[in-house]
Amino acid sequence: MLKRGFPKIKEHILLYKKDKFSGFTEIDKYQNRVWDRENNIFLKNFTLEDRQALNSLEDKDFNNNDDALKAIKILGKAKKISLSQKIREVNLTDCEQIEQWKFDNAYRIIKTAGSSSLARLVKSFESIPDQDLSAAVSKAGVLFYYITDFNRETTQPRLQVIFADTGIDKNPCDFWQDIKTTGAIANEGGVLFANSKKPEKLIQRTLKVSTNKGDLVLDSFLGSGTTCAVAQKMGRKYIGIEMGEHAYTHCKVRLDKVIDGSDQGGISKAIGWKGGGAYKFYELAPSFIVQDEFGNPVIDGFYNDTKLIKAMCKLMNFTFQPSQTQYWKHGVGQGKNYLYVTTQLLTSGMISQIAAHLAAGESLMITPKKFEPGADKIDSRITIKKIPQSVLKACHFGKKEYLLPIRESAMEEVEIDE
Repeated sequence: MLKRGFPKIKEHILLYKKDKFSGFTEIDKYQNRVWDRENNIFLKNFTLEDRQALNSLEDKDFNNNDDALKAIKILGKAKKISLSQKIREVNLTDCEQIEQWKFDNAYRIIKTAGSSSLARLVKSFESIPDQDLSAAVSKAGVLFYYITDFNRETTQPRLQVIFADTGIDKNPCDFWQDIKTTGAIANEGGVLFANSKKPEKLIQRTLKVSTNKGDLVLDSFLGSGTTCAVAQKMGRKYIGIEMGEHAYTHCKVRLDKVIDGSDQGGISKAIGWKGGGAYKFYELAPSFIVQDEFGNPVIDGFYNDTKLIKAMCKLMNFTFQPSQTQYWKHGVGQGKNYLYVTTQLLTSGMISQIAAHLAAGESLMITPKKFEPGADKIDSRITIKKIPQSVLKACHFGKKEYLLPIRESAMEEVEIDE
C-alpha cells in the first residue's frame, strides 16, 4: 500500500554571493551516456584539432565575419557520409564497442536541425562555398554551421549543423539529477555514516563552482568528514569542526585514509588521487576556570603548567609574575632578570625569536625539559638550564593537594629520558 503524500526526492543547496561576484569559478558538467540517434552523419577528413579550432571560435562572446571565414576554411575538407557506413568501414560488430566508438568520435559526428530564421539568412547570401559544410554568423553575433546541400524548397529545412559532442557534456543547471545520493554512499570514505551523509561528488561540484585551488573551505558541522576529504583531494585548504565522538571515529579515520592514499572511493579514481599532503588535528581544551566543591573559581586541573611554573619560580628564586604581553616572561628576578619555563623542545629558532624582543639591560633564564644542541650559545643574555627531574616527578597534577618537596639550596641536573 502506497503512503499518502509526495515522497521527498530533493534537498536544497543555498549559495550566497558577494557584491563583486563575477561568475562561477568552473561549471562542473556531466556526461550524458545515452546516444542521440539523430547524430547519424560522420565527417571524413575532419580532425580533433579542427574541432578544437572551431570551439575556440565558439567560445567568443561575440562573433564576426572574420570568425565565419576562419570556420569555413576549417570545414573546407570535411565530407559527409552516413554514420552507419563509417561503422561498417571500421568493422565494429560488438554493440558496446560501437557505442563507445561513437562517444570517442563525437567531435566528428553531427546531426542537422531545422531553422527557418537561419534558412532565410543563408538563402540571402549571394554565394555559398563549394564544400559540404559552411559557416556564418547570425544577426545576434553567434557563429553557426550549416550543410550546403539543404532543401531550399521548404520553409524550415534541416540545414543547421549540431556536433554530437555538444550534447554529451551537460550543464547541470539548478536541479542536479546526475549525482547518486543513495546506496553505497553511507560507506563512502571507508567510514559508515548512515544518515545525512553527502556524496563526495556533490561536495566536489559545490567546491568547483565556488573555489579555486588554495582557497579556504570551512565546514562547521563536519559529520563524517566528507568536506575535508574532498577539499584535500581538490587542493583546497580547509577547516572542519565537529564536537561529536565521530571526530575521532570517522573524521580522523577518513582523513588518514585520504592522506595515505588507501581511500579510493568517492572522487578518488575520477581525479587520479593517490594520496599525499597532511592535516592538523586539534582538540578544544576545557574551560580554564571551573568551580570547586565550595563554589570558588579555580583553574581546571587540566592546566598543570601553572603549577610547574610556580615550582620553578620558587626553586630559582624568581617571583611568579607572568607577563600579559610576552609569553616568555613567567617569573621576575632581581633587576631586569626574567624566567621562562617550558616543557617543549627548545629550538635555536625559538631562542633567536625571543632574543629579538629582549630590551636593553634585560636577561632571561629559560628552563626547558630539553633543548636543541647549540641553543645555549646563541645569545649571551639568555641562560638555559634544564628542568630538574626531581621537579617533574613531584608534579602530581590533578590532585587536590599539591605537595612539592623542593630543596632550596640544590638543583639536580638530570638527563630526561624521552
